[in-house]
Amino acid sequence: IDSEAVLKIGEEVIKPAGELLSLTAAEAVKMYGKPPKPLLGAGIAESVEELISKLHGAGEHGVTRLQTSWAERVAQHISWMAPVLMSLGMLALLIEFKTPGFGIFGITGLSLLAVVFMGHYVAGLSGHEPLVVFLLGVALVAAELFFFPGMMIPALAGAALMLGSLVWAMLDLWPGEAISFSGDLLLKPLSSVLLAVFLALVMFIALFRYLPQGGVWGRLVLE
Repeated sequence: IDSEAVLKIGEEVIKPAGELLSLTAAEAVKMYGKPPKPLLGAGIAESVEELISKLHGAGEHGVTRLQTSWAERVAQHISWMAPVLMSLGMLALLIEFKTPGFGIFGITGLSLLAVVFMGHYVAGLSGHEPLVVFLLGVALVAAELFFFPGMMIPALAGAALMLGSLVWAMLDLWPGEAISFSGDLLLKPLSSVLLAVFLALVMFIALFRYLPQGGVWGRLVLE
């Protein structure tokens, strides 16, 4: 890697000054000197199986191949699209709050958020705990709507738990490893969730005037 170094064996210059050492496989195993020794490589194998047989002996080894499954590939795409899926899910839930009854928007919103959770779960970035926290947040919002209308504390706590669970689901934490929170660990998940909230609110405000009056929204705010 030293461009000024010269590699010379006998009278043959392999690497002159001013160049980097670059060898093909054949050049790496070429024999030089007396007694002859390979320059760099111990040999050339035509396949991984042949290489392992040379290293460990035929029949004295096993091969395990780790490959990405189709579910893991889908989960990778879901992780990449998480901000968009979350914003659409939150928008659907906000519209559901503004319309009477429980229908297609509520089912769509919960389904999109469930896809986000499942994507990170399959990708190995999340366990069941974030989903449990999210459902607890939903329960607190439901308690505000049906049992304590106007109090706002359960609804705010529930919303905080729901958003926190989304951040938690996207944290890059490995099972069995000690949890050490840092700014770098939180930066991407937190920015993704905040971007999703911002997009959902912008789209909801744009649609607000066209949505019907009443619905669950009327129990949360003074219209």
